[in-house]
Amino acid sequence: MTSEGNWTWAFTSQAAEQFDKLDPHIQDRIVSKLLPNLAK
Repeated sequence: MTSEGNWTWAFTSQAAEQFDKLDPHIQDRIVSKLLPNLAK
C-alpha cells in the first residue's frame, strides 16, 4: 500500500484468460468491485 492508501493489482495470465471469457456484464460487476471509484 502507498502512503495515500492506494494499491495496485494485476491479473495472473490464467485469471486474465478466465476474465476475458466472461460476459461483459459480469466483467463490469467485477471491475466495479475492484475499482469502486471508477464505477461512479
